[in-house]
Formats: sequence, C-alpha cells, structure tokens
Amino acid sequence: MPSDREWMERAVDQARLSQGEPGRISPKVGAVVVNKNGEFLAEAHRGEDPCHKDHAEFYALEKKLSSGIVANATVFTTLEPCFERSEDKIACARRLAERRVGRVVIGMLDPDPSVHGKGQMFLLENGINVQNFDADLTKEILELNRDFIRDRKTPRFSITSHGDNAQVARGDIRFWGKYKLKPSSSDLYAVFIRRGREYWPQGRFAIHNDGKWECTTTADNPGELSILIAQINPDVQLWVQHFLKVGNVKGKWVGLEIENLPSGIRVDHSITVMVV
Repeated sequence: MPSDREWMERAVDQARLSQGEPGRISPKVGAVVVNKNGEFLAEAHRGEDPCHKDHAEFYALEKKLSSGIVANATVFTTLEPCFERSEDKIACARRLAERRVGRVVIGMLDPDPSVHGKGQMFLLENGINVQNFDADLTKEILELNRDFIRDRKTPRFSITSHGDNAQVARGDIRFWGKYKLKPSSSDLYAVFIRRGREYWPQGRFAIHNDGKWECTTTADNPGELSILIAQINPDVQLWVQHFLKVGNVKGKWVGLEIENLPSGIRVDHSITVMVV
C-alpha cells in the first residue's frame, strides 16, 4: 500500500502538468484522492480539460468521481483549496466538505493575502482533518509556483497619473496607470475613495488593450483624499453588504466608520491626494 509520502509526490507530479489560463499567471496545482482504506481513486491537475478553467480538486471530485463515494477519503492537494468563487461556482473547500472527505493534506497555503489560510480554516471548522505535505515537498511546490506567488503578493495595477500627496482640483479627477496582467472576464475591479473613515465606491475601471487603465472619481470638498484600487467579489451587489455599516449619502453608497476594507476585498494599490 503506498504511503502518504508517495501520494504527496504523485500530487506534485500532477501539479507539473497544470495548464495556465491565457492572459494571467495561474497556479500549478495537482490533487490525488485516496479512499479511507488508502486505495487510489483519482488524480487531476488544474486546467486538465483545456476547454475549461477547472480547479484540480473540482476535476477530480466532480468529473472523475461524480458518482463515486468519497466520504472519509483523503485528498492530497498541492495548494490550499479555494475559499471563495463567483456566485455561480462552488469553492473547492466547500465542495470537499459537502463530499464528506475525512482528511485534506495541503502542500502550500494560498499566497494571496486576502484569502491566505481561509480555505484551511473552513475545512477545520467543518470537521475535516487538515495536515501538511513534507517540508521538502512544500519547498518544491513553492519553487514550482514562484511566478504565481510573486504575482499574488505584488500589486497588479500601478498609478502613473498622480503621485502621493499630489494636489488636484475639486470636481472630476481622472487618473490612470498600468496593469501587469489584463484582468479576465471573471475578475472585477473597482475604485474606492476615502475621506477619514468613509469609503465611497466609484465604479469600475476602463481597461484598455495596451496595458493601460483609467478611471474618474469625483471630489466635492477640499482636503485629503485616498484613492484605492480594489479587487472585489464578482457579485457586484455583495460587496456593498460587506460593510459593517452602510448608508446612502447623496444617492451614493458609502461605508461608514470602518477601519479596514471588508473581508473579500483586496486592495491592489492606493495613493493620497490633496484636493484644493
């Protein structure tokens, strides 16, 4: 009977087969499913079906084991199962809980600061035993995903039209910059402006094909104004509900008296300007 170590190595081998998505840096993820008796059930890697963007865990459970019994099985996955997806998709962590797997062995946590550790915590809260790959294999997985890690830990957007503490006039403020990778249709970006502890959503970017973006905000009063570029939940209505306290001021939604942006919103970049 193969050992846990052998299943881990097999998952890493699957990760090496991963297919990326056009226009973005995707993680290399492999997954192996073993039943409660330690017998092989299925294996998969990200993008195994070139016509879809399927996650490895999804492909193994729903494409290869859709009619199989995986209760109390062990899933070896090289990347922490995703915690949040768009409303028309089920996150891998939730899918694992629904299929009643007994144990999940994880190679590395998601490097994105906005979701780091959340998939693992969801599994634990749902009574799933969570363990880690051997340290040397984790190092191998980190090396395999070095571009993905760098991408998730650095801003995808930069602002080139205004520097920090720049002075701008009241009224419409048009600012622009560059993006590292053009967002896919599944991504949704928005701009917030902040005065003190109030966050005002400003809508989406205009994304151009030449690596540039632009957006316009409105400043009605003089003073310090922070502009934040955020990646938000694909359900555009949901992010309003994320605020701890929400009000309607002059026909615009505003988040009041919160020290941090709500969970699920990742800030890619921000600047501060003085409105005169």
